[in-house]
Amino acid sequence: MENTVEIYQEEKELRGKRLAAYAESIQEKVQKDSEQIIKILVEERYRQKKTQQEMADITGVRASNIARFEKASRVPTLLMLEKYANALEKHIELAEYTINHSISDILADIYNRKPDAIGFSCYIWNWNLVRELLAELPKILPDTQIWLGGPEVSYDAPVILEKY
Repeated sequence: MENTVEIYQEEKELRGKRLAAYAESIQEKVQKDSEQIIKILVEERYRQKKTQQEMADITGVRASNIARFEKASRVPTLLMLEKYANALEKHIELAEYTINHSISDILADIYNRKPDAIGFSCYIWNWNLVRELLAELPKILPDTQIWLGGPEVSYDAPVILEKY
């Protein structure tokens, strides 16, 4: 019995280490992708000859926060990314759906928006709905990237990534 407990503990520890390494690699990728997007937006700001103060005035975000955003030292919030991009007349749109919306209504709305990428926050209360959407979205928008985040996908990320 003790041997079984030891084996279980070792396997649990190894799983924890694998998950931590995997989470770190995902964070690095998200940071790198964020840096790329921010770099493109900052280049666009320069091209449009807008100052950080002008961006602050347009977005309603303090100039010091604009400066921090442009350093890309952290992954930005979606709201900050949306405000900054929209100030440069680049289209980023956030949409919110609930479990009270029908699958067909959500799919129709997403399809009509024709996004380049879709992101879902996956929680226990919406995970079934998101999985239904994941089964249908590639059929109607095959070239659209789908990003998943949240507790329901971080627990077993390799399996989720392989499946969806």
